[in-house]
Amino acid sequence: MKAILLAVALLAGGAGPMADPAAAGRKIDIELQDAEIHDVLDLFADIGNVNIVAGEGIKGRVTAKFYDTPWDTVLAHILVSCDLRMRREGNVIHVVPARAKLPD
Repeated sequence: MKAILLAVALLAGGAGPMADPAAAGRKIDIELQDAEIHDVLDLFADIGNVNIVAGEGIKGRVTAKFYDTPWDTVLAHILVSCDLRMRREGNVIHVVPARAKLPD
């Protein structure tokens, strides 16, 4: 599955680092079909040139299609659909189950 997700990132213009890692919101087109959430998080780390830390209990699969949407907006919607949430600190995104406490 990971190879398929990486191909999607290349087609979506997500290959290579962004000039400014703090500049969120670059628009992407992406389609995911029954993708494992860990692979999706890895993909978004590459697309957004950020570090993603997945807490305990992160699991699930996602199917989604977005056009011309900021990558961080896409990620936020995917996380909500998997009953997850995140907190961003600079270029680090912490992901935990929606009911879990985010690290300080």
